[in-house]
Amino acid sequence: MIPKLLTISAFGPYANCTQMDFSSFDQDGLFLITGPTGSGKTMIFDAITFALYGQSSGGVREKDSFRCDHASPDALTYVELEFLLHQQSYVIKRSPKYFVPGKKTPKQPKALLTLPDGKMIEGTKEVNNKIIQLLGVDDKQFKQIVMIAQGEFTKLIFSSSDDREKVLRDLFHTEIYQELEEKLKQKVKDYQVKYNQLFQRKDELKKEMECQNEDYKAYLDHLHQLCIVEEKKYDEKNENYQKQSQLLQVQTLNNQRIEQYQKTKEKYLELKKQEKTYHQLKEKVDQLNQVQEIQVIYHQQQQLKNQYLHSKEELEKLISKQKQKHKEFRDIDLLYQQLPQQEQLKLQLQQQENHLLEKITQLNQYQVDFKQKESYLQRLKELNTNKQDFISKQEKIEKRLDKDYETIQSEERLKLELKNLQESYQTIHDKKIKLHRLSDEYDHLNQEYDQKSDIEEQYLSLEKDLNNQKHKLELDNQYYRYHQAGILAKDLNDNQPCPVCGSLHHPHLAKIDDHFITNEQLDKQTQLVEQLTEQYNECYRQLLLKKQLIETTQKQLGRMCQELQIQEELSKETFIKELSILLQEEKGMKQAYQEMDNQLKYIQKLKISVNKSEDDLKGILQTLEHLNQNIQELEKQVNYIEGRLDKQYASLSLNQLQEDLQGIRQQLQSLNKKIKQTEMQYHQLKELSVSIDSQIQLHTKQINHTESQFNIIHEQYLEALKHFGLEEHFLSLLNEVDKKEEYNEVYQQYQIQLLSLKKQVDQLSKEVSNIQYVDLNNQKVYVNQLKEECLLQQKTLENNKMNYMMNKSRVDEINRIDEKIEKEARDYQRYLDLAELTSGKNQSRVSLERYVLAAYFENVLMYANKIMERLSQGRYQLLRRDYASKGRSQQGLELDVLDLESGMSRDVKTLSGGESFKAALSLALGLSQMIQNYAGGIELKTLFIDEGFGTLDSQSLDQAINCLIDIQQDDKLIGIISHVGELQDRIDHGIIVTRKDKESKITIR
Repeated sequence: MIPKLLTISAFGPYANCTQMDFSSFDQDGLFLITGPTGSGKTMIFDAITFALYGQSSGGVREKDSFRCDHASPDALTYVELEFLLHQQSYVIKRSPKYFVPGKKTPKQPKALLTLPDGKMIEGTKEVNNKIIQLLGVDDKQFKQIVMIAQGEFTKLIFSSSDDREKVLRDLFHTEIYQELEEKLKQKVKDYQVKYNQLFQRKDELKKEMECQNEDYKAYLDHLHQLCIVEEKKYDEKNENYQKQSQLLQVQTLNNQRIEQYQKTKEKYLELKKQEKTYHQLKEKVDQLNQVQEIQVIYHQQQQLKNQYLHSKEELEKLISKQKQKHKEFRDIDLLYQQLPQQEQLKLQLQQQENHLLEKITQLNQYQVDFKQKESYLQRLKELNTNKQDFISKQEKIEKRLDKDYETIQSEERLKLELKNLQESYQTIHDKKIKLHRLSDEYDHLNQEYDQKSDIEEQYLSLEKDLNNQKHKLELDNQYYRYHQAGILAKDLNDNQPCPVCGSLHHPHLAKIDDHFITNEQLDKQTQLVEQLTEQYNECYRQLLLKKQLIETTQKQLGRMCQELQIQEELSKETFIKELSILLQEEKGMKQAYQEMDNQLKYIQKLKISVNKSEDDLKGILQTLEHLNQNIQELEKQVNYIEGRLDKQYASLSLNQLQEDLQGIRQQLQSLNKKIKQTEMQYHQLKELSVSIDSQIQLHTKQINHTESQFNIIHEQYLEALKHFGLEEHFLSLLNEVDKKEEYNEVYQQYQIQLLSLKKQVDQLSKEVSNIQYVDLNNQKVYVNQLKEECLLQQKTLENNKMNYMMNKSRVDEINRIDEKIEKEARDYQRYLDLAELTSGKNQSRVSLERYVLAAYFENVLMYANKIMERLSQGRYQLLRRDYASKGRSQQGLELDVLDLESGMSRDVKTLSGGESFKAALSLALGLSQMIQNYAGGIELKTLFIDEGFGTLDSQSLDQAINCLIDIQQDDKLIGIISHVGELQDRIDHGIIVTRKDKESKITIR
């Protein structure tokens, strides 16, 4: 992404519409943004960031406070950015939320993105998603890659390891590893809580049981035996209770049978007394059966009578309606005769309608052709504009290619020079290796001398100790012999031969000395002398070997000095002097090699760029050819349309023609409605008259037929009434016909009940013939007493069983808890080990997140050291400290600097101000490159650097600018935001920001 044109209006300190054309910096690629403090230099990058993402670059300014306080009320606040991405042009326009003076409702934020094909995307959310998709980074990553802001230079250099961890975590999003650490810690806490809960529950279960020890099996067996004893007692009492209860039930049942017999007999006699009443009810049911047979004839007679009266009434209505409809038909018939004249008028109106429709169609076609012609002309204008743009691009690319071809031709010469330089460098490098080897041998010789002195000192010490112990051994032997002689002489008498010499006289007997030596002490001293002798001989052999090794090393040093042509006596100063000479030569060659290698790399990149430019040129030529074809085709279309346009339709009014057409259509609609209505009424009345005549004839026939049927049914009805006497008696019975089934049901129920009671009386009489009534009060009291005793015993048994089951359940739960504790212990230990490993409680004292961040940090330093090598002329390299310091809990992100001149590494904080800036700039640029590569596949070829150059001397400033120029050769656009005066002399192009009358303005040079 390279910005081409930035337009800001009423934005930040820029009250008026201001444009910045970045395309004027394309050739050099490096430009300066300068101006007084607070003038709005950094706001330029803020505007670019806001245009793309709707956010400021620093994150301090709220996105709702971008409007300039000094802008006129009618000025619109917006930022418009045209940028180039993958050789295609995009335009994005965005405005923030802001208030207009005098209005309470704020202007809502808007965003509009125009794609290379002309398609537009509108809406802040939609545009934000599309920008992230195009650039491949979000706003935070964009600001980290494209902008090195004030204070960020030294933030990573001088920050503590913990602060550096926070910065790198935000850059590379390693929060997941920190979250993993927290989850593992929480998991360990959860297991600890679970452990406490399990042990607490186990203690509670133990307290609930009355077991004095943890022999749960014996305790449960004891409870089970108690249950067996109580259950046996319960069975005995329950058996007695069941026997007495059954006897009581039998006696109670006999008493109930006697009582039931007496009640049933009384009920039967009472029902027998009602027999006459139910016989009368039976006779009435028989009469109702006869009435039910005549009921059909009666209802037929009534139905025919009602039907006759209704038909007669309907006939009178139809005759009246017939007279009315005949009159209406005569009136409509007159209108029906006039329909041919109406049809003729309708035909004339339809012809006028068709004529107007044809005119309107032709007029519409004329207007379409006219608009098409205007569209083609506008398109021709756009194509010609595009054609001129591509011609300009073609000329620009051809000019750049001519310059690049000339640079590429120097590649072979540079390769030859580089090869010669490599051979010279290898010679110096080999000599330096030999010198280091000579220095190592010299150090080794000094170590051998030191070791020889130590061995000689040890040899003399062992010799002295050995002589002392030998002398002590001789004395101990002498004391031991004296002691043995004293023991032999102790019991020796005169005339008794001496066991040593055989003499019979013993004038001087040996005496036992107080200082005597045992055999064990003598053996121990002998072993000590033997050990010292062995150590003494071994030390002597080592001393001879060390002298021989020193002589060999001295000869080797002599040969190496001859190879390196060193005449003076060897010393540390000699090595430092010789190594310094080699390092200076190597440094010069390395610098020359780096310059040639950079030129060759630039040529390789230039070849790729040339190939790409040639492809772009080919694409531009093809596009121009395609544009010419489109222009010719459009010109043909315009000429064709102009020839087809009929000018007579230019004066016609489409609205007037449509109004005339609407009037004719309304007349046609009214006429059609009138014709259809007349025809419909005519046919309806005609059909209705015929229908009424048919209905009158039908009703007349129906009345005659109904009257004939009524006479027949009436004679049958009179004949049936003879069985009942008067008609009133029949009608009274007719009202009770519906109750016939009810009466019959009552009578049948009576008969069934009477018969059933008779059978019950006979049956019960047989059952109670041999039974007597017994008083059961004493038996009930005795059974209830047995029942209470049985229930009490059952309760005792259930309590014992419940106690046994509850304690068994507790024991089972304790066993499950023990199994769970054993199982959870393995998982707990795994999580504990993982938690300690990932949180840094390990041998290296490095957490999992720091381990990952250290890998990222190494990659950052790899990019940074390429820049640091150039800025420090090959003297310094940035290193991540990989050894664990004492007394610190977290390691892995400390930063050191390696001084290649002294070969020593030290803390990066020991660098001077200018050196710190070089290190910080290298680290910041390396970090930007790393994040860009980490994001993957993105093309952000723009870099803004804000301040930091004030600490550099003139030479370092040149080196920094040359380094930025090298970076720019990768087709990057680099802007330096600074007010250092020397930069204006070194950088030709730039943006000068001035502030006057509360308004910032820019000038491009």
